[in-house]
Amino acid sequence: PCEMCIRDSALAARPSPPRPPSHAPQRDPSTVWEFYHWRREVVGRCKPNAAHYALAALEQRAAEEGKEVSIISQNVDGLHAVGGA
Repeated sequence: PCEMCIRDSALAARPSPPRPPSHAPQRDPSTVWEFYHWRREVVGRCKPNAAHYALAALEQRAAEEGKEVSIISQNVDGLHAVGGA
């Protein structure tokens, strides 16, 4: 997820985000689930940032010039697509 989104979120105001212990999930699966539920909630609130829109503009400009841009990204949060890239 976008670390900027996590840092800027209301959930980041918590003393610290839940972290799964090193022995998890075998001995403490509830802590692992708490961590991933927290992350999904934060990511669900994220919006594309200036970089996402800049990539979309680069793609658009390249297309207008008959060129192609390949963006290689994990894009696990879907924000590139929401931003237009």
